[in-house]
Amino acid sequence: MENWGLVTYREIDMLVDSNLGSSQHKQRVCSVVAHELAHQWFGNLVTMSWWDDLWLNEGFASWMQTFGNDFLFPEWKSWEQFSVDDMGFAFQLDSLLSSHPIQVPIAHAEEVQQVFDKISYSKGASVIRMLYAVLGHDDFRKGLQQYMVRHAYGNTETYHLWQVWEQVSGKPIQQMMGSWTEQMGFPLVTVNETRTEKAVTLELSQHWFLADGSSGDDRLWLIPILIATPETMHQPSLHLMRQAKETITIPLQSASDWVKLNAGQYGLYRVNYSSQMLERLAEAAKSKHLGPEDRAALIQDALALSKAGKLDVAEVVKLLSAYRDEDSYIVWNSISTAVSTLGSLLSRTSEETYREFSRFVMRLTDSLLRKVGWESNESETHLQKLLRGIVVTCASDHCDEQEDSEFIAVARAKFQNVVIENDHTKVASEVKLPLFRLVLRLGGEVEYTQLMAFHDKATDYIDKIRVYQSIGSTPSVELKRKSLLYNLDCVKLQDLKSVFGSVAASDAVGAVLSWQFFKENFSKIKSKLATAASSLLDGIITVATAELVLESEAADFESFFNANPLPASQRKISQVLENLRNTSALFQRVNQSPLANASFWKSQ
Repeated sequence: MENWGLVTYREIDMLVDSNLGSSQHKQRVCSVVAHELAHQWFGNLVTMSWWDDLWLNEGFASWMQTFGNDFLFPEWKSWEQFSVDDMGFAFQLDSLLSSHPIQVPIAHAEEVQQVFDKISYSKGASVIRMLYAVLGHDDFRKGLQQYMVRHAYGNTETYHLWQVWEQVSGKPIQQMMGSWTEQMGFPLVTVNETRTEKAVTLELSQHWFLADGSSGDDRLWLIPILIATPETMHQPSLHLMRQAKETITIPLQSASDWVKLNAGQYGLYRVNYSSQMLERLAEAAKSKHLGPEDRAALIQDALALSKAGKLDVAEVVKLLSAYRDEDSYIVWNSISTAVSTLGSLLSRTSEETYREFSRFVMRLTDSLLRKVGWESNESETHLQKLLRGIVVTCASDHCDEQEDSEFIAVARAKFQNVVIENDHTKVASEVKLPLFRLVLRLGGEVEYTQLMAFHDKATDYIDKIRVYQSIGSTPSVELKRKSLLYNLDCVKLQDLKSVFGSVAASDAVGAVLSWQFFKENFSKIKSKLATAASSLLDGIITVATAELVLESEAADFESFFNANPLPASQRKISQVLENLRNTSALFQRVNQSPLANASFWKSQ
């Protein structure tokens, strides 16, 4: 908490064991500390006039934490990570009809808790990054300095900030940014092309992008579109799109050149390419002529379009196949999201289909898995450590006892090292969580008991959280339920969602059990969190239902909260319900497509 003169933190968000701390934890601590210190300027020195402009605090602190991380640790590639993580959070929430504008009317102070969300934080930071790209470093800094001097120890509204940047740059900042902060949502830019030997004419159209595939209204954004070709990828051209439809012409060196919109992923919009444009870009991704953030964006946009019913899901799988030699953590972050989404759906089809899908995932990870292994070394970078964590996680979730016996044997030996012998030197911290999940998934009560004993003697609280995040992976329904009961009796309020999420993500049985347990114990959960921030209960509701995919489950969710209303969580409940309905529609499409057949995955 950013109190002026006394910044307070949870212990795990401030302290890192230099020997045991994972790269994820170190990065988390750096981000949280930078975020709270940024509030000394954005929130304390200059304070928003009212809660309508909460984003002036949280959006800027979120942007500054990444700016600070990038300055202190440029090898972390924090802005590349931002393009997948923070922008991904913003895209996910702001594609819902139950979202809200960045500048959201707040009638009473007690309403504000519901907008401490990814719109105020992640979307706020994303539009600032977009503006930074348009203004350039010098004008951005000059305007910000004037804003701080002019309004020090005072209160502001959003337009005060636009004014100073418009004055220093001479650009239509208020007009452009109003379309991003005063209306909810973001655009989908659809592009078609007509080529000659030396140029391409792009036909652009913008529409409000909604996750359910509906058309929405005819709202418009002033969109800064950075366009790159093989010759201009390091200096893309900028086009400000103001109208619903526009046409621009870009010079080419060759008629076969690819064209990438939103180069560098500075803009908060999705892009829907023609099939030929996407094929050229997939080849550029495969050869790594595109940067990591642009390679990742192709997957993110394709996945979002398929969820909305605007792209065949099989096209996402085809695109993933172009990334078999991918070795960037930033890109693998997007790959793992696509794999997780598909896995949640296919786990509810047939055992044979899910098994063949898992073999597809193992083929994706195969060569990279052999390179990263289970153990770290002194010469590797921060991002290589993060890459190990995400690749081992994918493999651990999808490996098979017979097909991948060598990988699993090593995992069981590492589990013995850490959990039984308390020797943390033989496994990288980044892979402890997938290690625990894997051994529990293929084990029984013995391994479960061993892991709980490890929890009881652990001196690093992060290890305790890893246990909470993994104990639901046991195949035993009895032990899953035991974990959920333990959760309510023994786990800190801030960490209750970890066990719910662990059970829900474990398998199809756990997906249903987590929600069922929540309903059965609703009164107790509500009582435990009665004096806590509503965000804690919101978090549990979100993770406990995250793996539900059927329309009947969405209807059950709606019925339950109609009978058990939570006024302080109503916005979150509406968002979760909308997500459940969108997921169920996607599941129906997948279940009626070739992806539901084992033969499809055998051929990939």
